Amino acid sequence: MAEESYPVVEQPVSAAQWSTMAQAGGDGIIDRGNWPFWPGAVSSVNNTITIQPSRYKSKSGPSSGLQAGEAVLSGFYYRMTTPVVLTIPAVTTNTTFWVALQYDPLRGSSAAGPIKLGVFKGALDRTQGKTYLVLWSVDRKNNQTLQDAWGAASQQYRPRVSPQLTVSAVEHLPSETETLVDTCAFIRDTGSTWRAETDGAGGIKWARSENTRTLPFIAGPGWDLSGSPTDGIIFQHTREGRTFYTAEVEMKRTLQPFKLTRTWTGFTTIIPPELRSVGFNRPVEKLIRIGTNTELTQVAFHPQTGTVFGRQLSGESTFNTGDVARFDISWVR
Repeated sequence: MAEESYPVVEQPVSAAQWSTMAQAGGDGIIDRGNWPFWPGAVSSVNNTITIQPSRYKSKSGPSSGLQAGEAVLSGFYYRMTTPVVLTIPAVTTNTTFWVALQYDPLRGSSAAGPIKLGVFKGALDRTQGKTYLVLWSVDRKNNQTLQDAWGAASQQYRPRVSPQLTVSAVEHLPSETETLVDTCAFIRDTGSTWRAETDGAGGIKWARSENTRTLPFIAGPGWDLSGSPTDGIIFQHTREGRTFYTAEVEMKRTLQPFKLTRTWTGFTTIIPPELRSVGFNRPVEKLIRIGTNTELTQVAFHPQTGTVFGRQLSGESTFNTGDVARFDISWVR
């Protein structure tokens, strides 16, 4: 027929039609922070590799509390909860092996379903509607043990399905147990993008992404800013077309002592010219002074010159070599 659409009301949808309809959702592993489909023991004696369901136990989803590997391929869901041992045979010529999930519509009526984890040699067979989700690959050479081959030439693929969200504020992001690794969320009030990342211990954490970048400080002689928690100036674009800058600063005195009086005195310039903005001298936030002299000091920041100033509220004080001031600054440009 020249034109076709489905599903048709009150008519069944075939497996082929469902796979086509589900393509928009993508194929990939479902990563809940548990590192699914992670390699385990590699045996050169038996030429086998064990694929663990996951490196960590799931903290959410249908397999919460268990080690589980989950994926979606051609519109069908797959889950494994016990390790699978796969054979990667010795070869006489250089050969590529693929550790992959294979969807085969001919297995559609089987009890285990149409998706199976396996090892596939050379070019992948895509006849009769077969599709693949490649997890790992390894190139094996003649007279090479499997352990040596896996250590030298294995590659990780493990593509993920990752939703996209829009929320009004960062505080509205879903909890880590309600999302998947690589989920991206657009924050409407700032125009920033946040990404759900694995925390390396089986969980998920949100982190700023895309519209947020970090640029280095500048500093004059006698001051070391390398210990600053943000390692530079973080900036992101707002939906109004402006740019918001913020930094957690740690300034350490490295040369001769610096005398403070009741008059504002410039410590040093820390902001590059291209990031400065029209503004006035403003007190910094969360000021902490560490060192030999912790008497009360005022520290201010001038966004138009990018300079940090200091003064003593009464009398005089000395900022000695090795003394540290920690504080937060922010401005809009």
